Amino acid sequence: MALEIRARTSIDVESTVPVAVRDPALLRHPFLVMCGDARFRFEADERERLRRWITAGGMLFADNSGRGGPSTAFDASVREEFEGLFPGHVFEKIPSQHVIYRSFYLLDFPAGRAIHRTYLEGLSLDGRLAVLYSHNDVFGALDREGPDWRFDVVPGGDSQRERAIRLAVNVAMYALCLDYKDDQAHTDYLLHERRWRAAPPRVTPAKP
Repeated sequence: MALEIRARTSIDVESTVPVAVRDPALLRHPFLVMCGDARFRFEADERERLRRWITAGGMLFADNSGRGGPSTAFDASVREEFEGLFPGHVFEKIPSQHVIYRSFYLLDFPAGRAIHRTYLEGLSLDGRLAVLYSHNDVFGALDREGPDWRFDVVPGGDSQRERAIRLAVNVAMYALCLDYKDDQAHTDYLLHERRWRAAPPRVTPAKP
């Protein structure tokens, strides 16, 4: 992800840095990514640190990396942990009109290594997306082994991988800039310069 952001935008990105919830360096990072396909649980002190970090303006992108379909174990943990941090707030589908689909590139649906769901979900605080949730293994589409892609992308191949990359860039831009692209002055530029034309998505069926 850092490689693509550096190549495509003017954001000064050095590298992807692993950060533990208990790490004091957590507070220096405005954007975190969490990928998984198994159940997880935060300890009480980790929950408090995450709650403070998110409340202070941090944004977390949770990416379900289940292979045959979205992992139900990871899904349950994401909802329990983050909705538990903020009682009264729940994950909701993000409409296609949301600024996250045009914060850098103009997109109309989310893609990843697969397309298990044609929507993203988000938990919002005070009008901003605080926790973003994808079911499509976005980072599986970005994963490399040296110069080569690690995983095939189905069913859309290279076109779908490009969509996943563009979505990841959009998410990073939103995390850093929020809704500044909700200004009408940007609309013509996005429509003419950054629209990615492709066929409507085909949802990958889950394996029985």
